[in-house]
Amino acid sequence: MDFTLPDTAQELQHALARWSTDGRRVHYPRTAYSRESWTDFLRWELLSPDFGDTLHRCVGFMEVSRRGLPGPVLEAYLAVSADSSGQCSAALRAGSVVTSVGPAERANSLVGWGAVADLVVDQVSGAVLATAALPAAQFAYALPHGWIVRDSAPGGDPLQAERWLFGAALLAGLAAGALELTVEHTSVRHQFGKPLAAAQAVQFPLAELKMWCEGLRLSVLDAALRRDLGHELWPVSSALAWLNGAQAARLVTSVCHQSFGALGFCTEAGLVNLTWAMSWLRLSVGVDSARGYVVANTEPRLDSDGRPDPGCLVLDGFRSKARP
Repeated sequence: MDFTLPDTAQELQHALARWSTDGRRVHYPRTAYSRESWTDFLRWELLSPDFGDTLHRCVGFMEVSRRGLPGPVLEAYLAVSADSSGQCSAALRAGSVVTSVGPAERANSLVGWGAVADLVVDQVSGAVLATAALPAAQFAYALPHGWIVRDSAPGGDPLQAERWLFGAALLAGLAAGALELTVEHTSVRHQFGKPLAAAQAVQFPLAELKMWCEGLRLSVLDAALRRDLGHELWPVSSALAWLNGAQAARLVTSVCHQSFGALGFCTEAGLVNLTWAMSWLRLSVGVDSARGYVVANTEPRLDSDGRPDPGCLVLDGFRSKARP
């Protein structure tokens, strides 16, 4: 498969890279959230249902998140997808902070960016749950999440494949940004008269991360293209991209913080804004449902002797159970 981006996608990527570098550095890395930065992000209309195809949206999400999440990007997109009234889209055009919460079995739900939200939506029904900021949640990450008390909502999850795909796109951008920041740090930071990057103990783990980040990027593009083409296995490819992203994010967080040392936990360095966001996505989306979906909807291909091929995270290693 050819992963060369279309000209329009490349132009979007370059434009967002310029915006991210020139504009958002005013606020980042010193703060994990800025209302002004969120409003500025909304001008790109990446969350609009009329934005374009999945591939372009994923490219945009990956590039935007390289400097950290400007706000509830995934939650706002899912809110727009769930809302059939157009209220969420109108609120975003007005510069509001729109977030959402997925299916929950417990009454108390943690809502991403809920403490600064203007509108909170249920991802299953599209119903509005709150029209003002929620009580702030107190935990280790310096992100303005909030709590909401609601009736439990077990049952179907119509947006789960969307959540996996666009969550993986955001993880791909965050991971690439963390790696880029770490490479820059180890290149200029000297120890015993040499840059940290001169040590093989630093070089090899970062090289492995580069492989993971590139593999994640390609898996996101593959899933996005399959969705645009209406491929029957696009939800499976989205689940695999998310599982790949969750594992890559864990490795990137570990290696990058080890390379930074204690300095990596200072907000001035900027690394925590990326790793906090990755941790939030991994926590809020989870991996169990993605694993279960892959197992339930695919079966391994058989080799010439009728034995199953070794398991892997490559879509070609599976076939749909619906196909004879």
